[in-house]
Amino acid sequence: MHAPRPSPSPLQAHLAALHGQPLDTVLHVGAGQGAVLHAYAERPPRRLLLVEGDPASAEALRGAARGRPWVEVVEAVVAPDAGTVSWQAYNLDRFNGPPVLDGLEAVYPRLHRAGQSNVHATALPSMSLFQAPQKPPASGHRDLLVLDVPGQGAALLASLEPELVQRFHWVLVRACTLVDDDGAAAWQARMHASCYRPVQPAGYEPDPLWPWHLFELDAARWRIERL
Repeated sequence: MHAPRPSPSPLQAHLAALHGQPLDTVLHVGAGQGAVLHAYAERPPRRLLLVEGDPASAEALRGAARGRPWVEVVEAVVAPDAGTVSWQAYNLDRFNGPPVLDGLEAVYPRLHRAGQSNVHATALPSMSLFQAPQKPPASGHRDLLVLDVPGQGAALLASLEPELVQRFHWVLVRACTLVDDDGAAAWQARMHASCYRPVQPAGYEPDPLWPWHLFELDAARWRIERL
């Protein structure tokens, strides 16, 4: 008797929605301690940049990435603008980060805020990947931007000019409805302005508190708007 196959993670479900197309470069902000590597290992991208701001998580991430030459770990707190930000620490590392996620304690009774400190943040647009030569959106590149930083996704995307966002064929964002997410319609409107269309993975059931949103660049519409 075979053991039941574990259900795919939301990240795996969304990667599967790319229909097997090979990935070139993936920038994953908020990579945690390395669990995301299982999703990428099934179809490794040419280059995977994992960004994590929590020092303990970044150290665990480096250990998990050892032996995978296609993975690069960047320890950095990422924000819309460079400067000092307030870092919230919880008794569970995966909730650590700049935003104050009010209401989490009511959802997770054992969760509590353990402290707060000021840390230096790197502006997302200043990261080296965004300084590299721009590839035209219609060039057939298969790059993916993942913003796994609930409560910050909207602000981070707003910090990128459309042409910077459009260097990615896909954009995947995990939101938090406790903070600033007005639902899928709001994300669709936000991304539609940059020539993206929503993609709904087969079988994916959104978590009411932590919904994921996947968008694909509409290259034909991009070309039309450029004319």
